[in-house]
Amino acid sequence: MTATTVKRNGRAGAYGDPANIPFYVWDAFYKQGLIKGTGYTKQWLKCDQRLKKYLMASCSEPWEYDKAVLMGWRTYEITTDIKPGQILCPEVSRGISCDDCLLCCGTSKQAKNIAIPAIGGKKVCYVEVGKSVNSVYNSWKRGNIPAVDPAIIADYMCGIVTSNRFESVELWRGPSPVDNEPIVLIATGLSRSESKQSKNTKTGPMVQTFILKQNEKPTDAIKSGGDESICGKCPLRPYLVKNALKAVA
Repeated sequence: MTATTVKRNGRAGAYGDPANIPFYVWDAFYKQGLIKGTGYTKQWLKCDQRLKKYLMASCSEPWEYDKAVLMGWRTYEITTDIKPGQILCPEVSRGISCDDCLLCCGTSKQAKNIAIPAIGGKKVCYVEVGKSVNSVYNSWKRGNIPAVDPAIIADYMCGIVTSNRFESVELWRGPSPVDNEPIVLIATGLSRSESKQSKNTKTGPMVQTFILKQNEKPTDAIKSGGDESICGKCPLRPYLVKNALKAVA
């Protein structure tokens, strides 16, 4: 197959914490729940609580799981101790891609919470930032990514809009709720041609979304600590982990 109009699924925050984007944007992108997808936020304690409809509470500390569940969130926990209300991530246990699984979809689906093992026994960020994320940023910076209403993209992903041929689009731009720095939300892999869709074997051909600083390349932001604008106070940020290791060295 070279092209398809099959309904597409979306991934909130292939890079960046999706809670930094207003709820109405995600609500439009997911077409009020008609489009399925995955998403995780480390800012679940203080963010817009409506986001629990689409996002999982990302937990890495012992107290977080109980607190998040009490607040009505479904959780995604980095742990070695599988609890009664959890199941091991199917991508890990059975090799099922996120696009086929779709259990990390917040409260839009009633299901058990998800647990994923720590990498090498250590709790680290699972998101890899390199050439692919920089490429998205560079393309946007050059003006090659048009701004399109997320509601239109939702209709496109559903197959309602068929006249356009979107590939990468800007869904929203504005100030970060963390520090008021300018950030932008970009969706990629929208093409109906399978050859131009995401090649991420873990997530499958989902439409990927990236939350990026407007004025700093992603790999530079990781080194400078500027990624706080899009990742918040997450203790798993490479910049914080590196500084913590220096402090105890």
